[in-house]
Amino acid sequence: MKDLVSVIILQYNNTILLDRCLKSLAKTRYKNYEIIIVDNKSSDNSVEFIKKNYPNLNLIENNQNYGFAKGNNLGVKYANGEFIVFLNNDVEVDPDWLGELVKAIRKDKNIVACQPKVLSLRDKHKFEYAGAGGGFIDKYGYPICRGRVYDNIEEDKGQYNDEIDVFWCCGVCMFIRKNIFNDIGGFDNDFFVYGEEIDLCWRLNLSGYKLKYVPKSVIYHLGRGTAGEKIKTWYWLHRNHAILVLKNYSFKTLLKILPVKLILDIMAFFSFLIKDYKRSVGIILAWLWIIFHPVNIIKRHNRIIKIRKVSDKDIIKKMLNGSTAINYFIKKKKFFQEFLY
Repeated sequence: MKDLVSVIILQYNNTILLDRCLKSLAKTRYKNYEIIIVDNKSSDNSVEFIKKNYPNLNLIENNQNYGFAKGNNLGVKYANGEFIVFLNNDVEVDPDWLGELVKAIRKDKNIVACQPKVLSLRDKHKFEYAGAGGGFIDKYGYPICRGRVYDNIEEDKGQYNDEIDVFWCCGVCMFIRKNIFNDIGGFDNDFFVYGEEIDLCWRLNLSGYKLKYVPKSVIYHLGRGTAGEKIKTWYWLHRNHAILVLKNYSFKTLLKILPVKLILDIMAFFSFLIKDYKRSVGIILAWLWIIFHPVNIIKRHNRIIKIRKVSDKDIIKKMLNGSTAINYFIKKKKFFQEFLY
């Protein structure tokens, strides 16, 4: 349906967050939207709460926890909209958030995805870790955002109020054309959680599309509302970002990129070994998975070859120069502007 937006909210426990999110959505000024809640086999009373308090919403009950990627992919099957928004349950939205996203994507048919400005729900004057002022990445697969470089979070002073092209849009609130999402293959189900939106956006870039950051659209994200920092968290994070590189680059480019990527992760392992051993364990487990699943990686890589329209040379031009990890941890660069030179 033209201009209809399907807002897909993945739910896994914590009805307090969901209730706050839905009450915020009710104040949205753009009215041509539907809400689809996908429950990922919550272990609390989420399903009963939704049926009792929001009986008119479309509720999809999964028979197990499929994670972010497959959970959202299943939600898309029930979407009637021309556009889709993947929205976290731990957000509050500005009343004009959705209208501004629709307006931005309508400017150019080559714009297929965009994201809002993501501020912290804990401190609304600061950017939030996930998404912040638009996503960028270096050629080794390490992502940062305008307003958030690794653990350094900037205060929002209007320094990122320009609407610009970005390399990736955050999964906290990703607005995308449904037909393109389906054509590109949706989220990679095997990612489960973390990095799946960057993988999707990398494929969009390989297909020659544009992605936008829209600062007039504003949401507030709690962050870590449904996940904590544990070994499994770091495992998924490092495993999936390694897959990003192995999957989306050509073999020729990988010969140059992969050795450096390995060295950087080895450095990270030893750096976190004492102060955060859980992350070091996660890094080891991530690379063990990579080593023991070569066929899986090759199959993913071959699927990318079929959709590629843009060369690695042109893709790398869209990325940040050098290593963001070295610039941050060794050269002590903390602000996004410092990574542009």
